[in-house]
Parts: sequence; structure tokens; C-alpha cells
Amino acid sequence: MTYTQPQIKPQDIKVKILLTGGHQCTVTLKSDTPLLHSLIKTLVDRTQQTPGFSTLFQIPIDGGRSALSFPGENLVGLVTEPPIYLQETATAAACNSRRNSRRRNSRPCAACK
Repeated sequence: MTYTQPQIKPQDIKVKILLTGGHQCTVTLKSDTPLLHSLIKTLVDRTQQTPGFSTLFQIPIDGGRSALSFPGENLVGLVTEPPIYLQETATAAACNSRRNSRRRNSRPCAACK
């Protein structure tokens, strides 16, 4: 799964970070910041059940006077304004389809490794 941005020029993105337990925090990030890309990648990895949720996010808030810190596995969702849409690639769609039709203990296809 990949994501697309409606604009090429970097712009401010309002991001509401949704965490387990109903916790949430809203921050404004530039569309080209590595933090935004890491948040999205963590969500994509989670939807594709890719191991590796060991990312620790540390996000400055309140003008840098505070910080929001959480492990990646607690990330439930992102609300972005303007929207950032995730699009599944053809390879990932095929792998997900095969994965859903196979038994629980089967191995991933070569493209998913």
C-alpha cells in the first residue's frame, strides 16, 4: 500500500493522531516531513500485518513545550486535512487476496517477504 498526496509543493497538513484507548492528539506537519511519512508507514505496516512495530514516536507539541511519545503499535489511525489517500499497489492487493484465502499458518508469498 502506498499513499498519494494531492499537492507536489510541500504544505501544512493537520494530522489528528488516533491512539489505542481513545487517546488523540492533533499536530500540524509539513507534507514532506519524515515524521508524517513514518506515521503513514506504521499504519500501512499494521494493515498489512508486517512485523516491526518497534518505532517509538516522539512528537513535539504545544510549540515544543511538550512532547507526545508512544510506541508505533499504539497507533490506530490518522485523520489528515487536506486528505492523504492510501492506495494499495497491485502486488499488495494480490498478496492480501492470497493471504486471506490461505490457512492461518501459511507462508507469505515471495513479494511480501
